[in-house]
Amino acid sequence: MADVHEEVVSAAGSAPNTVTTEDLSFLSVDEKSICRGTLWIPQGVKPVAILHIVHGMCEHIGRYDAFARLLASRGWVVCGIDLVGHGRTEPDPTKRGVYEDPDLAAEAMIEDQRTLFTQVKARFVSLPYFMLGHSMGSFIARCFAARHGGVLSGLIVMGTAWQDGVEVLYRAVSILARLRGMSFRSHFVDALGCGGYNKLFEGTGAHTGFEWLSRDEGQVLAYAADPACGFMFSLSGYLMLAQLLREAQDVSRISKIPASLPILVISGSEDPVGEAGKGPSRVFLALRNAGVQDLSLDIIQEDRHELLNEVNRDEVEAELIAWLEAHRTSYDV
Repeated sequence: MADVHEEVVSAAGSAPNTVTTEDLSFLSVDEKSICRGTLWIPQGVKPVAILHIVHGMCEHIGRYDAFARLLASRGWVVCGIDLVGHGRTEPDPTKRGVYEDPDLAAEAMIEDQRTLFTQVKARFVSLPYFMLGHSMGSFIARCFAARHGGVLSGLIVMGTAWQDGVEVLYRAVSILARLRGMSFRSHFVDALGCGGYNKLFEGTGAHTGFEWLSRDEGQVLAYAADPACGFMFSLSGYLMLAQLLREAQDVSRISKIPASLPILVISGSEDPVGEAGKGPSRVFLALRNAGVQDLSLDIIQEDRHELLNEVNRDEVEAELIAWLEAHRTSYDV
C-alpha cells in the first residue's frame, strides 16, 4: 500500500484545500531498479486533469513539490518518479549516474514514464493527461511524445536543448568508456557537458558552481546542499544522455508526434543548456516542420536554466498554469 500524507495548501484567491501525497513504486524497464515517486492528489476540490512531471539530470522529483502542490490546490493530480540512477530510485549515492547498459538505461528513462502513465491513468480514467519535462526530462518527454503522443492532451518542453554534436560526443565517450570503463567519472567529459555551464556565471552568486541554474541564490544554495543533486555523471551516464538526444532529435521520430498535440516550448534567455535560446528555437522549428499545429515558444528574458526556481517563478508558474488550464477539458466526477 502506498504511504499517504496530507497537507493543507491555499491557492491564490481560494479557500485552503488538502493535498494528499502518495509514494509510488514499480519495477523499471531495466528489470533491476525500483522506480520510486510521488502522486499529489487534490482533496476538497474536483479533480480536473493530470500533470506528469519528468525531472532533469542530477536532481529528483521532490524538487517539484511546491509547483505540484500549487497545481493540486487547483484540482490537478500531479505525478512523477525519480529517474533510474537518481534520487530514491538509486539510494546508493555512489551509483547515481552510473549505468551498466546505457542504451537500456535510455530505454528505461522513456518507458518507465509509460508505466507511470498506465498506473496513474488507471486511477483517473477520464482525466486529460499532460506531461512536463525539464532539461534531460524534456528530452525524455520529447521521445515519449514521438512514441506515445496519442495518450497526451498537451506537452510542456522546458529548459530543453538541441545539440548538433551529439554523434561526435557519443563516439568519443564510447571510445573513452572502452578504455576507462562505464563507471568512470571523467572531469574532461563533464567539462564538455554540465561542468562547463557555469563559465558565463563565474564570480557571481555564492560560488557553488551551480549559478547557471538560477539567479535566486537561495535556490542555488539549496541545490548545492542537496545530497541527491549535483553529482557527476559517469561515462555511461553521458552515453545514456547522448542516446536520449539522438532519439529526441531524430527527424523521422519527430514526425511521429501527433500534429494535434498542443506543445509549449519554454526556456530562459540565459540558459546555457539551451545556448541562450538557440536550442529551444531549434526544437520549436523541428516541431513546426513536423506539422504540430498548436505550438508555442517562449524565451523568458534574463532567466537561467531552472524556470521554476527563478526569481520570477511566480510569473513562470502563472504562465504554465494558464497554458495548462487553456488546454484541458473539465472533468465531472
